[in-house]
Amino acid sequence: MKLSVNVGDRGEYFEVVSLNDNEGALALEPEIKYPIYSWEVYEYIASNFMDGKTVLIPKYLEGDLNKDLIIVSDNLSELERSKAIAIIKMRDYIVNTRLYNDNMMLIELYKFILLNNWFIDKGFIITEENRPDKYLEIINYSTELMNESSEKGEEVINKLDSYLEILDSITETEKYYHLYLDFKEKINEASTVEEVNNIYKTTKESLI
Repeated sequence: MKLSVNVGDRGEYFEVVSLNDNEGALALEPEIKYPIYSWEVYEYIASNFMDGKTVLIPKYLEGDLNKDLIIVSDNLSELERSKAIAIIKMRDYIVNTRLYNDNMMLIELYKFILLNNWFIDKGFIITEENRPDKYLEIINYSTELMNESSEKGEEVINKLDSYLEILDSITETEKYYHLYLDFKEKINEASTVEEVNNIYKTTKESLI
């Protein structure tokens, strides 16, 4: 297993913004992937990060990263820490229970592009505005082909089925992405720890 964390550029340092226990996190937090070559260092980063602390990694290292070089800041108020922990927990919950891992998402997107290009080559340019009409045209096209060759007609229907299945998956991912952004916005606007806890509880319950 390759160890890594997602980081944001903070000038002289990288700040850890998420862990890569599940690569699907990149769908919600598209940051820089930073490789970690020591399990001890990874555990140190993860334990502090999951505790809501700010973890900074020096950008310019002469040797390997070790625990002594990592800066951990605990200067957060109780409210700010509760916000950080709530965001981490919600992101990980969505990623682990609702999303593909990052590699699967890329494969699905690649298949979708191939199928879309296949339909374009056949003269069917599908957009948000014309989807129902184009789907009907494609079905009628497959019916016409059936008169010539059942194999060719079935190929069209099978490709349309695959296209719609992947589209549903992409739409579902987009839905959870916007839910996560909305959750973060509400959490950041919260003024008490109790409010943060209630927002987290309500949002998680809506996903069950």
